[in-house]
Amino acid sequence: MENPNEALLAEALGGKGGELQLTSPQGLTPEEQLVYNELLKQIEEWRVRRTDVYDSGRYLLEYGGIRCFPRGDILAVSGREKCGKTTSCRMIAAAVLAGGYQGLRSLETGLRVLWIDTEQYKADAQNVLHSLEYMCGRELTDDEFVLISLRGREIMGDTARMAFSLTLMFNEFQPDLVIIDGIRDYISDFNDVVQSTSIVLHCMALANGVTEQEAQQSGLHPRKPSCVLCNLHLNKPKDDNNMMGHLGSALAKKAGEIYTCAKNPDTRIFSITQTASRGRPWEQDIEYTITNTHLSGDIEVGIPQMITSQPVQQEPPRQVVPSWLVTVQNARMGTEGKKYYRSADEFLQYNNLADAFHLMIGPGSKVRSGNLSDSFMSTFQLRYEAYDVLLRGALDQRILYRLENGERCVFYCRYEDAEPYRTDAEASLFEP
Repeated sequence: MENPNEALLAEALGGKGGELQLTSPQGLTPEEQLVYNELLKQIEEWRVRRTDVYDSGRYLLEYGGIRCFPRGDILAVSGREKCGKTTSCRMIAAAVLAGGYQGLRSLETGLRVLWIDTEQYKADAQNVLHSLEYMCGRELTDDEFVLISLRGREIMGDTARMAFSLTLMFNEFQPDLVIIDGIRDYISDFNDVVQSTSIVLHCMALANGVTEQEAQQSGLHPRKPSCVLCNLHLNKPKDDNNMMGHLGSALAKKAGEIYTCAKNPDTRIFSITQTASRGRPWEQDIEYTITNTHLSGDIEVGIPQMITSQPVQQEPPRQVVPSWLVTVQNARMGTEGKKYYRSADEFLQYNNLADAFHLMIGPGSKVRSGNLSDSFMSTFQLRYEAYDVLLRGALDQRILYRLENGERCVFYCRYEDAEPYRTDAEASLFEP
């Protein structure tokens, strides 16, 4: 029996290589035909093809050589009350604005940050600006940082206007990073499924940016995709580590990355854990303490200072750069003028893999994973995708040995120096 849906699909496709044709099925009303053709055009725009080229510079930051905080996505920062959620957001914003902060490194320059505060009194919100300028080491211009305080404003009782105000702010300020501190105040009931889903989908749509074509059709300004960071509390019960209500469930399902903040009441050490990621996860948490700093008069701000849970053994100083490195870099830059190697294969045309990694790790030493990736990519002007392939190759070829010191702490050493670290089960790996 012939499937009528297949017949309709064949008619719509028109037999031309699978490309949708603007031919609506018979039997539709004129209004339905208009809707059909309009949706058909949109679906064609939404298709993802293997020949499509997307922006490779999607991520705003990296930590320990791992890229994070992607454009075009919504992210969640969660935790219990007074556990450092806002401070964690300050560290992220400072890294974006200053090019780096306490282990977080920006992958772009000239970025804009929009910070929307719905919880703090205006004077406390202003301290966010004061502390950020202290952390960045300079005054921030109105063009690169915009701080909006909504606490106590009449608009907060109108969820429709609140959502529209987000559209307005994205359109006017064209931010690269948006921090919504906190997203819960954009709806009246965080346990309402419809409201919760609606605000999350709205943030996702805003994160997509606006193309030139979309700008012509909508009247909005064209802008790049944004990274939207939503701050939301955990549920009240101490044994419940899920984000608040149905809003938390909707955000957890859609968020590309989730960060959980915690505070040790005994040591007063704060931590940021990447608890979920669609990409490669962090290898180590961020841990920091707060130092109270007087800026002027009565202005006092808490400045986060990053610490490490394990001592980091730095690579030995290198006084002489090997001649082979100078030669291949000069030849490559002189003949091709590239800033980055395009691939691991291209890197291997100019470099010996063992020599390259041995340059990073001296005999008898070990280097933390993030330090190794930073040094390697900086020395050889290499993108992370290529570095990751080369690192796996060095492990497969027994050039390097991976050491795990704790759940999220990874070091590497030369393979021939790994004997003291091996387990009994790995004994055969070191046999000639």
